Amino acid sequence: MAATGKALAAKSGSGPLMRMPCGVPASYTSHEELLADPNIEAVYLPFPNSLHADWIIAAANAGKDILCEKPLVCRLQDYQRVVEACERNEVTLMEAFMYRFHPQQSASSLMRAGSGTSSPCTRVSTSS
Repeated sequence: MAATGKALAAKSGSGPLMRMPCGVPASYTSHEELLADPNIEAVYLPFPNSLHADWIIAAANAGKDILCEKPLVCRLQDYQRVVEACERNEVTLMEAFMYRFHPQQSASSLMRAGSGTSSPCTRVSTSS
């Protein structure tokens, strides 16, 4: 699994049915089954926001590195539980915030640093 980086789990149990047309080499009938596979090193969690904390903790307890959609969690108490689980299991947790590494973010940070203020830019033009 680690070499290809592809696996699929479907709550409805339809993972095996989806595997063939999608070209995914492994499928599971449940998310728990996927987490139990020692060949899976990391997981992507696209669940509804209210389920994020419990699935992050489950993945961390299974020793998987985690990429979770935003928001990471909905409540401060959940954040504390998630951080504790990830630290205890020595796994990486990252929020899927697509703009974090976008070049425009770097330009904005440089502009704020050069202005001597931490206030956000009010206007950034990318046209010439």
